[in-house]
Amino acid sequence: MRKPVKLLAVLLAVVGGQSVNAKDFARHADDLRDLVHYDGPATSGGLTRTSFDIRPDCVFTQKAQGRMDGVDAVVVMTGDLRDVAPEDIAFETEGDGLAIRFDVAPPAPAWKVTTRIEAGNELYDLLVAEPEALGALMPADCTRQGCEMTMTLPDDGSQQFFRLILAEILTEPQAEQATDAFRDLAELCRGKTQ
Repeated sequence: MRKPVKLLAVLLAVVGGQSVNAKDFARHADDLRDLVHYDGPATSGGLTRTSFDIRPDCVFTQKAQGRMDGVDAVVVMTGDLRDVAPEDIAFETEGDGLAIRFDVAPPAPAWKVTTRIEAGNELYDLLVAEPEALGALMPADCTRQGCEMTMTLPDDGSQQFFRLILAEILTEPQAEQATDAFRDLAELCRGKTQ
């Protein structure tokens, strides 16, 4: 069970001012789309493809997919940059490697991570038998095609952050550039109505 859980960790480990400048927003959004895009050989964690998008309303989506030990997984992280201040977006190099950490105080309903596991492997079988095998915060909803789990911030404040894992996708300078782009977008989104 350690390896499939490691795959999820690698895939997860997972965008106001007084006048919003549309050109600046588009530039930073394009930078992030280019930086966080990956489509290539499987990384050591099994990641094969990532994509990123952000809407003008400041809600972003990052999608990652990969395969490890016969487990196909797709992870989608969404977040609303109106919920986070630029200073609460940090670049990290420990733990799972390169990552961007977003410190978000609940409730923040737009912030969630949804993981889909395809059928036909031991992890799927385990989740069918034990829907909370990966934790009470990520109960699995399974069909014959696969299992889907959505994690949100718990109301009790026991977790107040999400991580966007960039290990083996970006170099450290690129990851720092992506962090700066997220901070700039968060600044542009600050004060926008929800």
